[in-house]
Amino acid sequence: MNRIYLGLLLAALPAAAAAQQTTKTAQLPVFVLPSTNNLPFGQPVIRYQQWFEGNQLGGITQAPVRIIGLAFPGPIQSGVVFDIEVTMSNAPAVLAGNFQSNFLGNTVVTLPRTKVTPVVQNGFWAIAFPASWVYDGSSDVVVDIKIYGNALGAQWNYSGASTISTLSNTKRQYFVGNANATTANSSGSTGHYGLVTQFLYQEGGTYPYGAGCPGGLNVIPEGTANSVPLPGLSTYAQQLAKAGSGYPAVFLMGISNTTYNSLPLPFPLTFLGGPNCDMVASPNFMVFTMTVGGGPGAGSATIPTPIPGIGALAGVRVYSQWVVFDKAASNGNVSATAGLMHVVGS
Repeated sequence: MNRIYLGLLLAALPAAAAAQQTTKTAQLPVFVLPSTNNLPFGQPVIRYQQWFEGNQLGGITQAPVRIIGLAFPGPIQSGVVFDIEVTMSNAPAVLAGNFQSNFLGNTVVTLPRTKVTPVVQNGFWAIAFPASWVYDGSSDVVVDIKIYGNALGAQWNYSGASTISTLSNTKRQYFVGNANATTANSSGSTGHYGLVTQFLYQEGGTYPYGAGCPGGLNVIPEGTANSVPLPGLSTYAQQLAKAGSGYPAVFLMGISNTTYNSLPLPFPLTFLGGPNCDMVASPNFMVFTMTVGGGPGAGSATIPTPIPGIGALAGVRVYSQWVVFDKAASNGNVSATAGLMHVVGS
């Protein structure tokens, strides 16, 4: 991406096409030696964890994405209604028998406990997540499923597609009979066994990186976007919060978070009187504004950054940061947000 493209991305032009999001599917394991699997959905009550290798999921998505749901193989017996909860997390390379120990970070209850009536379409039934899970593109993943009931009150013959291949790079463990169990009662983590699973994902999003530095009251300001960046999104905007109020601020956006011309990033803001602050986004594009609000840590600002309706922008990454000229900061001069990577979706 060059500076002309950056200008196109941020220019205040009318959108040429409506913004919309496309849902894609990553099916894991990549290699499957077909088998059938009664777990977890054939059990009336169970806690089940399945581990997926990051190289396989990341090899499909190619970048950070938002997981918005999961789909599992049918068929489903008539009358089944799952009382279910789903959690997703980054995972260690080896599953521990203690379920909680496998939540390595970035842990989100993507589906709080609710009733789900499965409807099979094209051989799979899907669970839509109220809370999406951001996959970083490389980490191993664990899916934690708690089934509190199935409306039948008994086990049924779920014959969902699974794998038993040593090449599948998936693992599972479970406790039958208690959805809130803390430790698996399967005979240890079963490598190379697991349910075929479809990860439903959308590209595009904003992802924080780096570190900010505090302003007044030792509060670090925060930079966010108001939406997922999509081609044709004329309302896309950048938001500053938790800053000092009534101070000048500059919004930086650029094409790199590692270099700017000959300067390596992060680059100390010592030249602005902020030796404890770093610039973490290349300042190819800058907008100056004033913060408003009610005092230290309560200041805010908004900058419009509409995105033209150019399909070629899908997949483009740009990086941003806010710097506030905050006299109440501990260094007496500036505070700054962490960086924000913007990945344009499709």
